Amino acid sequence: MTKISDVDSVLDEAVHTYSIMKKLRMLRRGSPTDYTANNLAEDYPDHYTFFGSHQNIRFIGKPAGEILEDYLTELGYSRGSDLWFSLAHIVVERGEFLNDGSI
Repeated sequence: MTKISDVDSVLDEAVHTYSIMKKLRMLRRGSPTDYTANNLAEDYPDHYTFFGSHQNIRFIGKPAGEILEDYLTELGYSRGSDLWFSLAHIVVERGEFLNDGSI
């Protein structure tokens, strides 16, 4: 059974996923780096997989927003609740703080 006290571990999981997804967004924007899609898929096999070629990867993990939604629905909140937006804001703030723009 999910408890409200689990919020810290849920936020940590969502921030981790947010940061991993941000790496792909930065690669797609052409950020100057030696880090490649291949590195990303190898470093995070639970979150990315190759498709087509080794230059194309697809996110296969659970997105941060879904992590929050699942947690809150188990607590009895409706999807898209005000609490979801508050927690999502925390995830983005922490994710941006942890990821300084480098891959």
